[in-house]
Amino acid sequence: MGELGLCTDSERHQHAHSLWWQASEQGNEHAALLIGDAYYYGRGTERDYDRAADAYMHAKSQSNAQAMFNLGYTCLNMGKDFLWISI
Repeated sequence: MGELGLCTDSERHQHAHSLWWQASEQGNEHAALLIGDAYYYGRGTERDYDRAADAYMHAKSQSNAQAMFNLGYTCLNMGKDFLWISI
């Protein structure tokens, strides 16, 4: 904990990330989208485009339109070919 007994930004991000994983495993596609965003932007974790793409794929499999958009954008930034994505 940080000063005055409050959580630091890092601790809050890590806690949120943990809760999002639990929600995602229970089928919440928005949580999977947030996990992808955390990896994409490096919030509470190291920036990792491959893991972001995996999380977006999970949300996409639940028909999340924003995840489909983010997945395409991530692939462009990674320099990946779209052929590996099953639409």
